[in-house]
Amino acid sequence: MVKPFSEVRERFSLSKLDPGLLNTGRWPSADELSLAKENRDLFVRRSNAVKAYIKQDVDTLENTSISAPEALRLLRRCITTHPDGRIYGFRALLPHIRVKKYTRISKVDPCLFETNGYSGAFLSLLENHTVLKDLIEREVFKKFKKKKVYESRISIRSLQKKFLDKCRELGLEIKNSYPFNTHKLAYNALAEYVKKIQLENPRLAIAANQSQGASKTFVTSDGSDRPVTEAFQRVECDAHHIDAMFCILIPSQFGELIPKILKRLWVIIIEEVESRAILGYYLSLRRECSSSDVLEAIKSALTEWQPRQLMIPTLKYNDGAGFPSSHSSRYCGVLWKEFSTDQALANISDRVKSKLSLISSGYTEPIVVNRHNPNDRPFIERFFKTLETNGFHRLPSTTGSGIDDPSKNNPEILACKYFIQLEHLEDLMDVLIANYNAIPHSSIGYRNPLQYLDFLTAKQDLTYADPFELEKILTVREKVIVKGGLKTGSPRSRVLT
Repeated sequence: MVKPFSEVRERFSLSKLDPGLLNTGRWPSADELSLAKENRDLFVRRSNAVKAYIKQDVDTLENTSISAPEALRLLRRCITTHPDGRIYGFRALLPHIRVKKYTRISKVDPCLFETNGYSGAFLSLLENHTVLKDLIEREVFKKFKKKKVYESRISIRSLQKKFLDKCRELGLEIKNSYPFNTHKLAYNALAEYVKKIQLENPRLAIAANQSQGASKTFVTSDGSDRPVTEAFQRVECDAHHIDAMFCILIPSQFGELIPKILKRLWVIIIEEVESRAILGYYLSLRRECSSSDVLEAIKSALTEWQPRQLMIPTLKYNDGAGFPSSHSSRYCGVLWKEFSTDQALANISDRVKSKLSLISSGYTEPIVVNRHNPNDRPFIERFFKTLETNGFHRLPSTTGSGIDDPSKNNPEILACKYFIQLEHLEDLMDVLIANYNAIPHSSIGYRNPLQYLDFLTAKQDLTYADPFELEKILTVREKVIVKGGLKTGSPRSRVLT
């Protein structure tokens, strides 16, 4: 006779378990198809027995050939807490799975010099001497960095030497106690324990033994707050330093051309995440990007794009090239819900936030993520790589992707040798980005971003920016004191363009 579920819950303190738990995602499962046939059959019978016991299905329980007391024992295993913080669920029913860690009870014989008989001896040693446990964790995770200089990545052999020295201070060698009564002096047990605590604390382990980039990658995994489920739900905005130097010729008021070396050239891109389409951009010649440059890029993304009259004879737009605003009139001025950017002051300035709020009437939500971490803005960072590979890395004055890049070959000299007009530079940037929107991508089913954007928005209602506020996006409004003669006038507001 199967005991009522309410009685089971009362007797074994299962108040947090309810009969509907099996029908939700809170009950972890296991991949039965990965098991061998014998183990798979045993796992299926066990899981069916637990389900039948919870549902009080006597017939199904009898068909599993598992008794009611055994089903109750399996149920108690399932609700045991897993190290990941959840209950074991059906994972506890897998053959040869332990839900309770082994604890050694008997003492280690000092005269034992065989290879067997040491199960749990190392953990027992750490429990009896917590200073040994603290030593291992301090060396592995590099705690108290301000007080001590650690090895960049300590080896198990070096850690074992420090571990044995501490054991000698505790008098374990004089007593011929564990680990001094083993052939390898607990080397294997120490290695397994270090591996175990690193898996249990991956963030500390990576921060202590890996590079700064690895630590950032662990924190963000494959990106923040992903995935995105619809078009224009999120755009990514970022500024990229072009990997090239230029010597442009600027016309003066006297009709002559003045050469100007550009060592830093920035492009600010706004990319729609789901379709990979570039909505707009702005080319900045400043040493560092400003809030005005970011607002120029936003205005470019929300206004209609027009093809340029190209001055380079061999440069041309591909068939279908352009931006969403020119591809279809319904994309001109379309707002996005989330504006994802980094912590650069130009991106998170009050001016940018207030202008975004005005043109969207509070519809757009800024999202600020960590700087210098490509995994937080993976799509736009991948576009920057494509832009450099297909464009500026092919120029003779390229600086390459790094100081060791072999393509870097005296870019300062070559920049002066091959003069380029500012209009030529703007033409090149415009063509590269417009052509990108017309190139098929493997990640979106070998469709180009403009085609995929049409597919995503076919049945979607779009929200548009306020055209009046968009027209004033670059204006600056401030309150000043206007003085006339000897009398002080009243404060008045003026708009600077």
